[in-house]
Amino acid sequence: MQTQNGCRPRTHVMRNHRIEPPTLDFIAKIPDTKKMPELSKEEFQKIYSLWDNVSPIDGDCGLLCSAACCRETGDYPQEICNPEFKSQSQEEDGQVELGMYLLPGEEQMLSTQTPWLTWTTDNPAEYGFPESWTEPVYYAKCSGPANCRRNLRPIQCRTFPLQPHLDQDNRLHLIYYSDALPYKCPLVSNLTKLNQDYLLATFTAWKKLLKDERIFDLVKEDSDYRDYIGTPYTIAYPYQTSRTPDSDC
Repeated sequence: MQTQNGCRPRTHVMRNHRIEPPTLDFIAKIPDTKKMPELSKEEFQKIYSLWDNVSPIDGDCGLLCSAACCRETGDYPQEICNPEFKSQSQEEDGQVELGMYLLPGEEQMLSTQTPWLTWTTDNPAEYGFPESWTEPVYYAKCSGPANCRRNLRPIQCRTFPLQPHLDQDNRLHLIYYSDALPYKCPLVSNLTKLNQDYLLATFTAWKKLLKDERIFDLVKEDSDYRDYIGTPYTIAYPYQTSRTPDSDC
């Protein structure tokens, strides 16, 4: 889940755990080429379907946090609030506006007339997105977990509590979410071991998503920034380790 605060949020401290690594042929480099094709609606449909029968953990993880990442506003129970979170989108009553940016082309999968989502559009240049992104960029807000259409959840929903990270050699990893959030996700805070089929599905999905130049640019810029400022993070897949990147700043 991303918050609308003038730029994409970043930084979160992680700890360590370990899972069995996959075979080496699954750690292939993502090609660093330009003029990569834009993903079609049919390709997005196939990517969405990868998550059809998998879940981060057995059972409903929303029961662990009162469905924090599915809320439209930040009315969280006190025990999961992050008091250090600051956002330009906070209203006078202290509520935080929550939502997520859709990936380029993902708007083909959703309708602006859908009652369980509310939409706004932004100029990507004003919100720190890559130069390859053209106006508009879509920002969607869910009307709450009771109204969720799980089969139509955006990519960012399906990926959380993970996010993609490209290393300096453009190798793809999935890391536990490392950006600032107004709530504490127990799966992230505890580095909960996630289901292997979910990890594999999410990794496969992002390998396909990164074939779109605009999505590749987004993940690469976020990854480079994460490494540049030395944000600690934990790799969940393809092997689980903690690391603090070297920082030149």
